Amino acid sequence: MSINVVIIDDEPKAIDLLAYYISQVEFLKVEHTFRNPLKAFQYLTTHEVDLLFLDINMPKLSGIELFKNLKNAPDVIFTTAHPEFAVSGFDLDAIDYLLKPITFPRFLKATQKAQKTIVKKDAKESIPADPIYIKSGSMTHKLLWSDIAFLKKEENYITYYLMNGKRLLCRQTLSSMEKMFPSYVVRIHKSYAICMYNITSVGSDFLMINSTKIQIGRNFKNHFFHSFENYKAYIS
Repeated sequence: MSINVVIIDDEPKAIDLLAYYISQVEFLKVEHTFRNPLKAFQYLTTHEVDLLFLDINMPKLSGIELFKNLKNAPDVIFTTAHPEFAVSGFDLDAIDYLLKPITFPRFLKATQKAQKTIVKKDAKESIPADPIYIKSGSMTHKLLWSDIAFLKKEENYITYYLMNGKRLLCRQTLSSMEKMFPSYVVRIHKSYAICMYNITSVGSDFLMINSTKIQIGRNFKNHFFHSFENYKAYIS
């Protein structure tokens, strides 16, 4: 998961340092930088951003004032050369507060906190409220993805194993259904797809959903563990 970052600071050297640090972290990407907080505010009202590095002490509009006036504010890490502003920053539920001059180890610690917060938030938001409709025989059933423990391929059919113990047999292929999967439903075997939301435990080459043990296929292993790592904080 890539985290889009906007840097707002009236000091060019401070922007350059943060941009360099960000370039060293695989999951961060600089979307835009601003020296003018008013221009930054205009940008943020029309663009979605995951994370701000926001200087507090700026002319015309302070970082605190800018952040307070955003309707849908992204997560924020405040930066400043003035330690007395720390309390104000944390009053706004900032992820962290970095005191200049910022060292790379301290920067890295803050961004790891941000990654955990944002991944957990995205995991929760990725569970859809809208139902899906599955046709089994002459009946059509309304489900949520989170109702599904796992799906099993049965030749030209899929069996939906539900968390309530019921099963639905549908004339579909797993490959065609895969195009509809939300991010937390993944293929783990040529014959199985699972809902990570309902995983009970994970081994090196298998997982458990309640009392059912499902093998993780060799060709699907890397994709599954990468996806599971992103959602682990929420699942646990």
